[in-house]
Amino acid sequence: MKRLISIIALCCAGSASAQDYFAGVAVIAPGDSHLDTQAGRIKGSNDPLRFKLYGGINLSDSFALEAGYARFGKDRFAATGVKAGISTDILYLAARGTWHLGDSFELFGRAGIAAQRYRIDGLAGTADSKRGFAPLLGVGLGYKLSDTLTLTVEAEHFGRVEIGNKNRHFGRGAYSAGLKYSF
Repeated sequence: MKRLISIIALCCAGSASAQDYFAGVAVIAPGDSHLDTQAGRIKGSNDPLRFKLYGGINLSDSFALEAGYARFGKDRFAATGVKAGISTDILYLAARGTWHLGDSFELFGRAGIAAQRYRIDGLAGTADSKRGFAPLLGVGLGYKLSDTLTLTVEAEHFGRVEIGNKNRHFGRGAYSAGLKYSF
């Protein structure tokens, strides 16, 4: 966490003025989570507590650096021989490209790296915690409500990480809606 804050501070230390910064909050829909096991893919059922907080700096009108935190509720998986719960926290750093579609709409894409922490209950009968890095990819649409406030919708994929020692992988995809404030 301290390294991520240091990287953001170095990026922001340049000649940026106040209107070059932005911050946002989003509510994340359950999306698609799955657990890949030797027996096949198991779809997850989800708890509703999901959100994302992010902030960044615009380096130009169409390019920005962004860092954020996403908190997912607990995904539950149940199949023959497998009963597990996985809670996820993600910190990410990404490049964000924005294409302005007239005065009101913008299309944006995000690519970066996500540091993920999973708390796992039920695999092999014990609780465990796993950490991993995976690519982050996202695409979204923004609608400007004012000069400083933008309504956003987006789809993101946070990659897959290996969990456990039996060739199990967990993947995370999400849809979100939120507000971005530029200041």
